[in-house]
Amino acid sequence: YRPIAASPGAANPTAEVLPPFPKLWINEIQPNNLTGITDNAGDRDPWVELYNSGTNAIDLTGWYLADNYTNLTRWAFPANTAIDPGAFLIVWLDGQPNQTTATSPHTSFRIPTGTGSLALVFPFNSQPTVLDYVNYAALPADRSYGLYPDGQTSARQIFYFTTPGGTNNNA
Repeated sequence: YRPIAASPGAANPTAEVLPPFPKLWINEIQPNNLTGITDNAGDRDPWVELYNSGTNAIDLTGWYLADNYTNLTRWAFPANTAIDPGAFLIVWLDGQPNQTTATSPHTSFRIPTGTGSLALVFPFNSQPTVLDYVNYAALPADRSYGLYPDGQTSARQIFYFTTPGGTNNNA
C-alpha cells in the first residue's frame, strides 16, 4: 500500500477527465396504480418512466434498475433496449419479467406501495454506478412522484395527474 501524497495548492496528481454522464432520468414513478394505465397484459401495476433529456439515443445494454442500494444489478434491461433523445420509456415494476416484450419491459421485482427506493444504474469504469435514484414514502394511491419540468435536477414532487409516457403536469 502506497498512500497518495496530498497536493494542496498544486495540480492533483491523480486528476483525469471524466466522460459526460448520460442524461437519463427517473422522471416519474407510480408505486400504487389502482385506476391508471394498464400494462401489455391488462394489469394495473406499478411503473417508472425514464426520460432521455440528451441529444443522443442511449443504449441500455449493461444498465440496471434496483429497488435497494445493496444489489445494484437487481434487474438488467433486456438486450437491444434503447431510448431516443427526448423520449420516455415506461418500465413496469411488477415482478413479472415473463410479460416483457420489446416495447414493454417488466422487472423481476415489484416495488412496495408504501415506502421504497428505485435506482437507475449504469456501467461506469466497468462498475455498476447509480446515475439517478428516487426514495418515496406514503404516496397516495393513483398519484405519481417525479420531476417537473421533465429531466430537471429539481426536487421531486407528488403529481395529482399522472402522465406516463408524456410530459409531467404539476397542476
